[in-house]
Amino acid sequence: MICVLTYDNPHRKTHDFLFRLKALGYNDIMVVGKPWVEMKRSYTPLLPHRPPVYIHTPMSEFCERLGFNYHVVSYEDLPEFVNEKGIELVLVACAGILPAEVVNSSTFVNSHPGFLPYVRGLDSFKWAIYRGEKIGVTLHITSPEADAGWLLKQELVDIYPWDTFHSLAYRQFELETNMLIDAIPMYEQGILSDRSKLQVLSTDVSEVHKRMPHRFEVRLLDRLNKIVNEIPID
Repeated sequence: MICVLTYDNPHRKTHDFLFRLKALGYNDIMVVGKPWVEMKRSYTPLLPHRPPVYIHTPMSEFCERLGFNYHVVSYEDLPEFVNEKGIELVLVACAGILPAEVVNSSTFVNSHPGFLPYVRGLDSFKWAIYRGEKIGVTLHITSPEADAGWLLKQELVDIYPWDTFHSLAYRQFELETNMLIDAIPMYEQGILSDRSKLQVLSTDVSEVHKRMPHRFEVRLLDRLNKIVNEIPID
């Protein structure tokens, strides 16, 4: 059984991911929503880079209309739920650090919007630009440590001479969503079952970043322009 983990609340990455699964003919999918907790926003970015939610339909109704089974399960109850349902693969469509007991209950695969192990944590797209790191996406089996585990696949985001901050950010978002689907054929081929053959992602190369402070964001576009200007025009 394959499960998609998300929030019990409208969520853009989950929307796009479930649409793609349906279009590709994946119908035997279970969707699990973590109970939504409204938190007071203490940070507003100068440069938002994630697409906003565009369908404000409750996740239960959204899944019902796509024909996917939907359950609301807390992180505390998730290990028991995974065991009872025989879930062998969990595709992580939401954000947040998963507790160790959750991660160890099954195979959890995440598509991280950064080139691991060099860019970990939040706002990885921005930090990659700021620090001159590769701009890409990493598909990996998760571990209890943030943005660590076992490497499955990595891809760089295409960069064009006409790119803007938001066009590049959206291309990375689409790559991140598409690559998560790649975990399904890997699972079917048995690639996920033998972790001894997979590269372990180091946690010593980079710190786990927090949200990018405004003092860094104000210099971000200049750094991106330098990257874009180095791309040759064919």
